[in-house]
Amino acid sequence: MIVVIGSLAVLFAIALIKKIPYIGGNIPAALLGGGLAAALLSGMAPLEYLTATVEGVDKLAWVIALSVFGSIYAETQVRIGAMDTTMRFLQLVFGKSPRGLIAATFVTLTLAGSLLGDAIAAATVIGFLVIHSLAQMKLSPVQIGMIILLGASLGSLMPPISQAVYL
Repeated sequence: MIVVIGSLAVLFAIALIKKIPYIGGNIPAALLGGGLAAALLSGMAPLEYLTATVEGVDKLAWVIALSVFGSIYAETQVRIGAMDTTMRFLQLVFGKSPRGLIAATFVTLTLAGSLLGDAIAAATVIGFLVIHSLAQMKLSPVQIGMIILLGASLGSLMPPISQAVYL
């Protein structure tokens, strides 16, 4: 508990106290200071700092790559007309009445927001936070990816914080 509270205190102090010479108010310095404080308070050896940094950058790169490829996929789906096709199909299912149009629009936007936009953001942010914990559970990379994918997609269909609950 002291590791979490101590590192957060360092993080917020550097970020919010602008009178600290050279680093006061500097967000990158605050993040670095919080990370170093967590490493120091947890009893890590200096060589482990480097190993943890490399592993963290590696995991972050994976999540960024997921976001980049997800964005490319989303753009291709928009350009080939997946959104229009889905909307037309759902209009046939729900009818062309005002209520049917509302239902078709709601379902289309839910699918598009979940699978093409919001889920990518959720997978990026929440995925970065849970990859290490899932790896410690001895899950394979494919299982980790599927947990993040399903959690982000299903969570996007619900209220804002639900992605974290699903994951």
